[in-house]
Amino acid sequence: MLNLFVITLLLFTATASTAQDINHASASVETYGSASMDAEEDVVQEFLPKMSFSAVDYFKKKKEDGGASRYNIITPQSPSTMRAFLSDNPSCGDTIVTKYDKLSESPTTQPYAIELYKYCNLYVSGGVYLDADVKFLVDMQDVLKWEGETEPNNYAVLSDSANSGVEYTFETSDIALPITKSSSYQGIDEVSRHSIITTPLLAVPKAKSGVMKKMLELVEKTPLNSLEEEALLLHKALMGYVRQEEKKWVLFRQRCHGIVVAGGEERERVLRHCPPSHGFCCEIIDPQHKFVFMLSRHPLLPNQVLPSYSSLEKPHRHQLDPSTNIDEATMEQLPFLSTISLHPSNPKMYTPGNTETTPNLYQILSSLHALPNQEKNKQKCMDCLREKNGATCNALGVEGIDDSHSCVQDCPNYCGKLCEVPVTEKPVSKVLVVKKPKSKKDPERLIPRIIHQVRV
Repeated sequence: MLNLFVITLLLFTATASTAQDINHASASVETYGSASMDAEEDVVQEFLPKMSFSAVDYFKKKKEDGGASRYNIITPQSPSTMRAFLSDNPSCGDTIVTKYDKLSESPTTQPYAIELYKYCNLYVSGGVYLDADVKFLVDMQDVLKWEGETEPNNYAVLSDSANSGVEYTFETSDIALPITKSSSYQGIDEVSRHSIITTPLLAVPKAKSGVMKKMLELVEKTPLNSLEEEALLLHKALMGYVRQEEKKWVLFRQRCHGIVVAGGEERERVLRHCPPSHGFCCEIIDPQHKFVFMLSRHPLLPNQVLPSYSSLEKPHRHQLDPSTNIDEATMEQLPFLSTISLHPSNPKMYTPGNTETTPNLYQILSSLHALPNQEKNKQKCMDCLREKNGATCNALGVEGIDDSHSCVQDCPNYCGKLCEVPVTEKPVSKVLVVKKPKSKKDPERLIPRIIHQVRV
């Protein structure tokens, strides 16, 4: 028992950076709560002994130890290196270099330039794509198991688009249930309609993968504004293509905590942000052996980069008076707000109406003494119109017409004139333009949580 304690202590004190990561990992395990002790022990045993290398360090050490990786490892490179690779591989597409150049021009589309390189490389050579900000806890062969397989599996990471890790709270059963039920090692029959694929890791053993080719063509042909605004476009597409080749894919499971919506510095704000102080916010789990084998800093890859404040439409009051200060809370919400502005047309084109030329219905009924409060018995009329089951002005005694809640007797003038009075259409005095938000906090929702509130 003493030897085990000494070994564990040495592991925690190996290096300063390693100790910090181990502390983070240990805290994550403890957060799971009172789950099955056997399951927790399995995770801890696999979690702590091998937690030493970033993705780059891992493969560097493998080479130094004389055991160079048997896999084609693909990681993000410098822009010039990625562009040169695309240029040298025309099989990826005739216009792929042109699209890469366009994507590289703006910070909001630069992540998709990396996507072009990723899918082109995987299509040409096959291999393992790894994001730069991941940390391996075990030997890759312990997870991929490609050795000796005549038909090796493809591997991807399953996530949930409903929250993508935002404010996720661990339940007592989380250490087992998400691993065994939310991700199936044999297939993907049990995934939900909100399931997407994120790519801290994407492993394709053979070149000329049909899924990689489809993803490559999707990025190449999708307009820039669609890539900018549709945060889950590629994630959902990849999920769909994987479903079509279900038997060839194994899905790992991702679970995250401590994710911030629209976080980061102004020029690097992303839709789903893992603050540096939180360390590795996401764990990647092997659903077959039920252990965490990799850590990631990004809950969503590619992650949507939010536009800068200067490029966004401002609230209407600020457009009228640019000297008006916009409070910090409103500034942070600008990517998610609809904005209203005056159409830049000539005001002389429109002639405003007035009470005499274009009175509204209330004004017309008032002039005819046909308002409810102008009836002979106004209190009785008002009480009738307040009928909770729905007051009507239906005629009494007509066969086939429900007159149970009719107010014809109590409001004769009002009911007699309401549908007969002609109302002159109001002339247009101003034209307002409403622009939808550039981004969505919850990209899965079709209708915003609040649809009646507009910031002006």
